[in-house]
Amino acid sequence: MEGISGVVLVVDDSAFVLKSVARILSRTFEQVLTAASPDEAEVQLAGQAVTHVVCDQVLGRDLPRGTDLVPEWRTRFPSIRRAIILTGSPLAEVPTVDGVDAILGKPGSANEIFEGLGIVR
Repeated sequence: MEGISGVVLVVDDSAFVLKSVARILSRTFEQVLTAASPDEAEVQLAGQAVTHVVCDQVLGRDLPRGTDLVPEWRTRFPSIRRAIILTGSPLAEVPTVDGVDAILGKPGSANEIFEGLGIVR
């Protein structure tokens, strides 16, 4: 598959998930950024024209949920074209919200992640 012009940001508090998802996406995206927390994600979003976001639903105790962060980020950073949530929780427990294009169970296959991001393989 040919790479696409775009920058994807992967946000997850698990180093293993960050590395795994970044590796999957690195063959497709022009640039892959990672963040282990909402604060790190904000720095990446402010410094780059991020076009796609893959965000964990639960980023740590007492931190905002992915379904709270992603819609806010899409409002503040209009370069974001697609955003998905990955979750280890049962899918029925994750609210569907405007600004989130797909909610996928972890670990999520490469095909599911690409489909959620609107990329045809």
